[in-house]
Amino acid sequence: MNVTHEVAREVVELWLVAKGRTIHKNTIFHYPDAFIESHKLKKFPGHSYDILTNKEIIEIDDYQKHSKKNQIINDGIAEDYARKHLSPYNFYRLKKEEIVNERGHIQRSCAVYLQDNLF
Repeated sequence: MNVTHEVAREVVELWLVAKGRTIHKNTIFHYPDAFIESHKLKKFPGHSYDILTNKEIIEIDDYQKHSKKNQIINDGIAEDYARKHLSPYNFYRLKKEEIVNERGHIQRSCAVYLQDNLF
C-alpha cells in the first residue's frame, strides 16, 4: 500500500469517527465456497476492505492503479460480495485523489467530497 493511500484511509477514518462511527481493524472477509465457485476464483478467496465501521464498508481507489483490468475485476468481485452478502453494511467506493494530493496533503475539497459521497 502506498503512503498516499494510507493517508487517505486515515483521513476518512478520522472523518468517520467524528461522525460517531466505530472503526474495526479486522477488514478481511473470506468468501464462502459457493461464491468462490460462482466467480471462478483461484487466488486469495476473500478481500481485505480498506475501512469497516459498524455501518459501512469503504474502499478507496486510485485513478491509476484501479484502471488496470485485473484490478477492475477484483474490485467488482469485492463489491459484489459486499453488496450481496454483507447487507447490514452500506458499501462506498471513494477516490484517493479526491481526498489527498500526490504528496499526501488533504485536498481543500475533501470535506465536501466525503459529505457528498458518504453521508
